[in-house]
Amino acid sequence: MECPADPSDSDRVLEPSSYDPDLVDKRTAKRLDKQRRFRKPWFWRFEVFKLWPQDRGFATVADAKRAIALLEPSLRANNHLKRQDALEICRKKVPNLSERLFDSHVWRQARQAAGLKPVAPPGRKPNSRS
Repeated sequence: MECPADPSDSDRVLEPSSYDPDLVDKRTAKRLDKQRRFRKPWFWRFEVFKLWPQDRGFATVADAKRAIALLEPSLRANNHLKRQDALEICRKKVPNLSERLFDSHVWRQARQAAGLKPVAPPGRKPNSRS
């Protein structure tokens, strides 16, 4: 199947024939060829990924466990560590860790591993200055 490129725009190609040349007479082929146009090609997603496999970039269970082990000593040292600060600490060592995974799993498990309740008590934290 041959699809020549558009002379004015190299990103566009001529649509392939919509018929089998062996089965269509010359008159019908000429009429159908007039309907062909230049367009940008499109590909099915699975075909593109077969040619160019992508790194998914998703966090795995091993990444979550690594983040929990990373946070545990920090939470033992400072049990008033803020969630956002903990997320920044984790993102430095585990860049694929999503905020959703951190909020739903890692934060609670790390607090439990540090001997704290999974959810901190509500309200303002006590002031460190006396």
